[in-house]
Formats: sequence, C-alpha cells, structure tokens
Amino acid sequence: MQKQTIKFFFLLLIFFALPNFSQAAVIFEDNFDSSADWQSQQTVAKSVGGLDRSWPTTFIDACTTACPPQGWTAYRASASYFTDTPGNDTYILNATGARGGSGKGITLNVESTGSYGDWAGGSLDLSLSSVGYQELYVKYWLKYDSNWLWTDPGNTQHGQQKLIRISRFSGDMNDYNNHNPQMFFTPTENGPSWMPDWYYNKSFPPTSFFSSEFFNTQPNGSIGYGPTQTFASLVWPSDGGWHSYEFRTKMNSAPGTANGEWEIWIDGQSTPDKHQAKTDVLWVDSSGSVTQGWNYLMFLDNITVAPAPLSEKKEMQIYMDDVVVSTTRVSGDILSPAAPTGLGVE
Repeated sequence: MQKQTIKFFFLLLIFFALPNFSQAAVIFEDNFDSSADWQSQQTVAKSVGGLDRSWPTTFIDACTTACPPQGWTAYRASASYFTDTPGNDTYILNATGARGGSGKGITLNVESTGSYGDWAGGSLDLSLSSVGYQELYVKYWLKYDSNWLWTDPGNTQHGQQKLIRISRFSGDMNDYNNHNPQMFFTPTENGPSWMPDWYYNKSFPPTSFFSSEFFNTQPNGSIGYGPTQTFASLVWPSDGGWHSYEFRTKMNSAPGTANGEWEIWIDGQSTPDKHQAKTDVLWVDSSGSVTQGWNYLMFLDNITVAPAPLSEKKEMQIYMDDVVVSTTRVSGDILSPAAPTGLGVE
C-alpha cells in the first residue's frame, strides 16, 4: 500500500512538472468575459473640434482617461464623420459582442463615410514584447451585421476593411513620446507589416481577399510598400454568422532571402475559397536584420465603406470575440476562459 501511495505521488509530480503542451504555444488569449465594460470614447468630427484617439494618450503606460481594454496595449479610434453627434462609439466591449449567447465581446461600429478612401475605425493594439516571434499565428472570430453592405444601391463605390495589421516594431515603447507603433509610411519604425483585407471592387464583385505586404523603407531593412494582390477565390462570408479567421506570418530566414511567408484560413478550412498562402515574401532585405520578429498587432484596423451618403448617418456593426495569439497553430476554439496572459512592454 505504501509503495502504491509513493508511486501515485511520483506520477503526480511528473504530471505537474511537465509543461502544459496544450497551452505552451499560446502567447495571449482573451474572450473578454472577465473584462470590465469599455468603450473607445469617439468624438464628433474634427471639423467641429473632435479628435482622433491615438498614441500615446491611449497607451496603457501613458493614458489617464482614454485607456485601452483590460490586458491590451493601446487603441486608435478616429473622430466621427458626423458633426453633431459621434453616433455609436467606435469600439465597445460588452455583452452585445459576445459569441455563443453569453459572456462579452467587441463591437466595431462602422460609419458609412459616403466615399471610398475616407477611412473610419481605428484598431485595438497588442504588443508582444520587443523581441517578437519569427513565426506567429493569430486567431479570432468575426460576425458582420446581417444588413451589412459594402457599396451603395447603384454599385458606385468600392469598400475595404483591414482585418489586422501584423508588424515588427523596432522603436522603444518606454520612450512613448518619441516612438509610435501606430505610425505608418515614413517616418516609422513599424515595419515590415502584413495587412490582410477584405476588398469590394464595384467592377468585380463579390468581396474578395486582398493582401498588402508592407515593407516600409527604413534602416531596419524593410524595402518599401510591397506587392498588393487580390485573391478572387477567397470570398467574404456573407451569411451574417460567426466565422473564425486565422493568420500566420513567418519572417524570411535571412536578410535578402525571399522565403518569408503569410497565410490565412477562414473557418479552419484549406480549400481555395477558405485559404490562401504565399511563400516567397522578402520581408527584410540584405541591409537589415531578421533577429527581431513579429511583435505588434492591430486588430480590426481601419475601414472604408460607403453604402449610404454621409448625411444619412448610417452605421453597421462588426463583432469580434475569442482572440488567441500563438507560436503554433491552435486547433479548435479558444483554449480556456482565462484572462489575457503573456503580455508586457519591455
């Protein structure tokens, strides 16, 4: 009996000493259920005194009133296009955005700006530390308003949504007044960057997947605004239900070696209508370094849609829930209803 007891406790010791491989790859996860209700404090249009909510006033280490959601790093929320009222707040965290009938999630309220190229929205930002990851996986669930429209009844407008921005930020976030991970184009320290989009072209419906490979010209070796490409076989899910989105980025193995990668899955499927990949991306040229990996994420980046004139003050919703960031692909749903983990600004 004593030997059996000793054996039992020995097996328990082995079990708890071994790493939890089911969660070992997870860097961050959030189902928002344990977070306090939150909103982004969007203002009226800038033409009547409004302002964009952005870095550094929304950075967790610098904010006073316009702070990000629990566990997140920062956010952006552009001023409304409406001059007399900001309408519904850009981002809202509460029960309305929850997937599965309970809990909480994010609601993105999207204004019809009246013209393609007038960008609304912003982003919910997550820093993964300065070192970053050579290969990164991001998964979340989205649902679009059942009355969602990309264009006006006359089909005269394009529409575009940046689903996420996966970047390498080389600046010092502790010096937040002089280094801004939300900057883009020159000058910026936020590159390379991958921006997967939904894109509606009035001449070639339906809405298809559009990839922007963003290599910003900087001393870190990123080589300018790279190729953009539409993949007509991968189309936007139009049923108004919840769908999982998975993204993968991999840094090229050496400076100047064009073997970087990106990949996207919808609902975990590998058929051409649910999956696209590219394997010859030159994220960093021969003058740069690939030591620092992917380390800054902007979820639900900005969007431009114009299904109605600005005067109609039309708004539509996108809902997001169950976010997981990992170093290997995570199968199934969010691993557990745990609070966000693995965060920190170095």
